[in-house]
Amino acid sequence: PEGFNGRVRLMAVGAARDAEGNTETPTRLGQAAATVVVREPVVLTGALPRFVTPGDRFEAAVTLTPSVAGRGTMTLAAPATGEAKSFEAPAETDTTLTWTLQAPTVPGTTPYRFEGTFNEKPLQKTLSVGVRPATLRRTVTRWGLLPDTKTWTLDNLPAMSAVEADATLTLSAAPLPLIRGLADLTARSEARGT
Repeated sequence: PEGFNGRVRLMAVGAARDAEGNTETPTRLGQAAATVVVREPVVLTGALPRFVTPGDRFEAAVTLTPSVAGRGTMTLAAPATGEAKSFEAPAETDTTLTWTLQAPTVPGTTPYRFEGTFNEKPLQKTLSVGVRPATLRRTVTRWGLLPDTKTWTLDNLPAMSAVEADATLTLSAAPLPLIRGLADLTARSEARGT
């Protein structure tokens, strides 16, 4: 599989006909087995937080473990370009490079692509971080009697996330809007398992 680094056992079995051309049963059999190390010239591992909130600043790290000594550069290629970092890495020793990044302002999954070279061979690693709102979405249902005036001011509106902002106002002489709000609350509670 792509990105696999480790040991595999390679086995082979062979059969051949005898010198007289006997095709019924082979007279010469052979087998061999060997353990083979499968690895890239440079093993890249990355570390990002599991999730961040919109606009957060955080550290991203890429650790390089080369099989041979060498030198190279590594840079953040996407979603924005970052500072290129030069490094020298001894064989079989971890070298860690870090960048300070800022999360986008819109929630979702953001991939960060790191590119570089080591001994003039290309390197690439893509890491993803989840960007989640700082607060959970909430629903506020209010009800009551309207005053006998021609105007009424809504106050104390809950703070809304720019991405999930949603407001609904329903005026009715019957309590049906209140029932709808309770039904929505029940459906959301069942979806969360609470």
